[in-house]
This record gives sequence, structure tokens and C-alpha cells, in this order.
Amino acid sequence: MPFAIPTFNFSTNSRTRRGGRIVLLTLAPERPGAVELIVRACRSGVVIALGHTAADGPTLRVAEAAGAKLSTHLGNGIAAQLPRHPNPIWHQAADDAL
Repeated sequence: MPFAIPTFNFSTNSRTRRGGRIVLLTLAPERPGAVELIVRACRSGVVIALGHTAADGPTLRVAEAAGAKLSTHLGNGIAAQLPRHPNPIWHQAADDAL
């Protein structure tokens, strides 16, 4: 069973109780529940970074459309050997929106 993204309440009240400390979240967009989490987090003002990912181009575009703004930790969470083109690093580095 693939690892699923945990649910979390990103309401303003929830963030206030935590001192507003949740401002950035890095996740792998190919995991089950990731896109829904991106939408919820962005609505509450949390910035989403894509990282630790082996996502393909279409999956990255869906995450971007859901509100992801950054790529981080490029190369973590992917196979040690990658095809030259295309690969997850290439897709993220080539995307001006991330």
C-alpha cells in the first residue's frame, strides 16, 4: 500500500493555535491525497513546495495547478539512476512556475 499523505486541519484557527508557525510544507505530489492537501493548505496561506518526489510532468502540473509554488530537495526520494530526459529533476527545473 502506498504511503498516504496525512490529513491535517489548515484552518486559520488551527494555525493560530500553533502560533502561525506553519508557513511552508514540502510534499511529494504523487502520493495519495497530496493534491487535496495542497488545495487545503494553500487556502489557509501555507506555501507548498514539491520535494522528495519522483513525480512525472503531468503530476507536477496538477500539483502546480492546485497551488504548489516551489520545488525543493531536488534529487531526494528518487532513483539513484535516472534517464537523461525526461526525469523528475528535469521537469521541475524546467518549470518557471516552480
